[in-house]
Amino acid sequence: MRDHVVVYRRQAARDHLALRLARHLPVLLILAAACGPADRTGSDGSTLASGPVYVRQHVPAGDPQTATPFLVIGEDDGPDAFGRISGVAVIPDVGVFVTDAQEANVRGYSFDGERLFTFGRRGGGPGEFRDLRGIIVKPDGNLWLYDYRERRYTEITTAGELVATYQSKVPAFGRRWHGQFGADGRFYDVATVSEGTESRSVYVAHEIRDGTLIPVDTFPLPSTTGNAYFVQSTVGILNIPIPYAAQPFWAFDGEQIWFGDGEQTSVWRRILRGDTSLVLEFGDRRQPVTNDDRRLARDDLESVLKDVGGLSLVDLTRIPEQHPAHGRLLTDGHGNLWISRPVVPSLDGTNEQATFDVFDRDGRYSRSVMLRLNQARPIAMSTEFIAGVSMHDDATPRVVLYRLQ
Repeated sequence: MRDHVVVYRRQAARDHLALRLARHLPVLLILAAACGPADRTGSDGSTLASGPVYVRQHVPAGDPQTATPFLVIGEDDGPDAFGRISGVAVIPDVGVFVTDAQEANVRGYSFDGERLFTFGRRGGGPGEFRDLRGIIVKPDGNLWLYDYRERRYTEITTAGELVATYQSKVPAFGRRWHGQFGADGRFYDVATVSEGTESRSVYVAHEIRDGTLIPVDTFPLPSTTGNAYFVQSTVGILNIPIPYAAQPFWAFDGEQIWFGDGEQTSVWRRILRGDTSLVLEFGDRRQPVTNDDRRLARDDLESVLKDVGGLSLVDLTRIPEQHPAHGRLLTDGHGNLWISRPVVPSLDGTNEQATFDVFDRDGRYSRSVMLRLNQARPIAMSTEFIAGVSMHDDATPRVVLYRLQ
């Protein structure tokens, strides 16, 4: 829950600066033709009057296949212990790369678990980080890191050598970094603009020109405003998602974006300019929100408000009666869509498993897989591997690596 808390500073200058930056970016804002899913009237595989292909898939109710990790990186203590894993990346035939926000560095590992290099330290200069949020792979094989506090991207080689740094020109809020390179070679990241209790997010496409990162286009993303508490605290206005309320998720496969709002038992795929190309409908597995779920939510909310000096109570009657229709969306290196099933909290507070229903790029159901990792934490997919994070009994984070079948 705390990983999803987004703090919006109530400093007027900062909020208005963010708004001015977003409004005056040298980009063309392209509005989506529709904000919700396309018309679902039609038979499986048919082309709807509104244009997209409609696909209805039956997902078996049986137990998913439990995958077995082939590599676990991290230990209870010692040189390979992690503090707070903020990002993972995996490159076939090269290795696994992990950013540790607590240690302010990135580490490279072989597929035998041997550490190859450590890059970075705490600070504000080149090769230094104050709030390291994640890591992604550039098309040429280099790695990009993001420092949220410095609003700066750092490019390094897979041998841990500094290549370049780029300053971000767009406002961003939130704990999870959504940076990604597209098939067109452009760099895409999410910009979020807030004003009071309203917020909106857009995907921003960038190009590198003369060593400078230039925003060149924007594309709208779903809003999260309706399913959150806005709470006054000593640090400003907190945007806290309502427990178990449906939240929008998206996954960019480098060419098109998959969207889901959690309310519908379907997701839809759009090209970047907003036209829906495919609607995928799947079975409803929603489970009721139990009294134990509500108690866990209440305890967690109280803990969050205490940590940040919250000055307001939240309306627990806004917690829904059912869990969402789906959770996080991911795409692998083959263009397959992975739709996670919502996590029903356990009484011991751990959620160390994630079940995904997998569909190919045409929306056909492939299989269901359970991975021993936390879906709320960083997950990376390539053509051959899935890398994620698991919190063990001693609360030590570890990187868990699976092979794609």
